[in-house]
Amino acid sequence: MGQYYQSSEEFCKIHRAFYEKASQDPVLVTQMRDADIIMRIDCFNPIVSTTIHIGDPETKNQKAFTFEMNDVASPESHKKPHAVFSMSADFNHSFWSGREDIGSAIIGGKVRASGNYLRPLALIPEIRPIFRTFRKTLEELQLDHLIISK
Repeated sequence: MGQYYQSSEEFCKIHRAFYEKASQDPVLVTQMRDADIIMRIDCFNPIVSTTIHIGDPETKNQKAFTFEMNDVASPESHKKPHAVFSMSADFNHSFWSGREDIGSAIIGGKVRASGNYLRPLALIPEIRPIFRTFRKTLEELQLDHLIISK
């Protein structure tokens, strides 16, 4: 396992809570409603796949995005992604903590990207406020030991 997660179940519990909270952010709902981008994030150590539909037309004006995780259904049954990102769960944690630049990580080989990955990358400036949501989620789950300090 990596530095932050002891199991895929722990990863899914944390990220499910985070994604639920972030998807309901009213600013993001407005900004992302027309995006209609499906991306999958494949993590290892532990192995977890999450498919995120940014601006899902089925939930327009209700949620900024919908998501599916492999703790409920296999990635093969998720929506077909436009882009796939592969990274360690530790990198994913650092990214959502606001400590990593995914564009640089792709160039440096820390993250592998395929498909039309430039579309979701273009949204990063708009989603930066949810990095605080990730920290708040960890605090609410009483997982302060997972918070990356400045």
